[in-house]
Amino acid sequence: MERSIVMFGNASWCITLPKEWLKKYGLGKGDKINVTEEGDSLILHAGRHLEPKECTIDLKGVDTSLIDKLIGACYKKGYEIITIHCDEEEKHKEVRRIIRNKKLELYEKDDELIKKAHKNNEVVLTLPGKVSETKLHEQIVALMKELYRMNDDFRDLWKKQQWKEVAELSSRDKIINDYADVCRRMINVNPKDADSTSFYVFCSYLEKIGDCYKEIFKRVAELKLKPTTKDLEGFKNINELFILFFNIFKNFNLKKINEMIIQEREMPFPSIDDPDFLFFYRLIRKYLVDCLSSFMVAFI
Repeated sequence: MERSIVMFGNASWCITLPKEWLKKYGLGKGDKINVTEEGDSLILHAGRHLEPKECTIDLKGVDTSLIDKLIGACYKKGYEIITIHCDEEEKHKEVRRIIRNKKLELYEKDDELIKKAHKNNEVVLTLPGKVSETKLHEQIVALMKELYRMNDDFRDLWKKQQWKEVAELSSRDKIINDYADVCRRMINVNPKDADSTSFYVFCSYLEKIGDCYKEIFKRVAELKLKPTTKDLEGFKNINELFILFFNIFKNFNLKKINEMIIQEREMPFPSIDDPDFLFFYRLIRKYLVDCLSSFMVAFI
């Protein structure tokens, strides 16, 4: 982050400190901080240790179907220690199954993401607290690339009319959801400013695109909808939009944004005569434009 040097009085030079940093460490007027010099850098030390953000989930009386949502909500909220009390062995098994299936460590390889401690039907999750803004951007790009690959694989399998393999693509929606959850956690753990809300909405739209693909895969496989060249071209066009999006995300450019909006408007629709298929195809394109809108809010 960049800070300007200002004159204070006749002989003192000052810089301002980020409000979020002061709030995070509970610092205010009159508090002292330590400053050390390292090469050409000045390092600020708050002198205060932050306790990890903890929460407890008591599953007594909670339906098993809600456990996944509860764990996911605490994860996305940014809790670093999540203690789960299970009143039944069946719920304890379900908690372990959910943690095992999420495999979130695949997306945060640099951190020891989950430690599992099991005793007396209690599970304790220990998760990393700090993440960099660069890492958040990397995860968002990874999420977009996964959508691109999924679309590409679908076009290939659909062209070959491999209905079973098309249906199996639906399971990849879980990967999209996991990526989106990691992104949301990063945003909640390190809220920057108003931009955080825009990025949160942005990730939600990308997740919704994954949901639409899932419905299309199921529909195509179930009805064995044979594609025409125009149909395949329609999904190729969507991937071209994704490529434009990658470039805009890495290097914000208003002209490229205008190019993407025009390109989306001029794209033809598939010729498949199935209302559900067309509904989800239209939603994918709509959500891509909505992504663009929320992204612009963060960067303008």
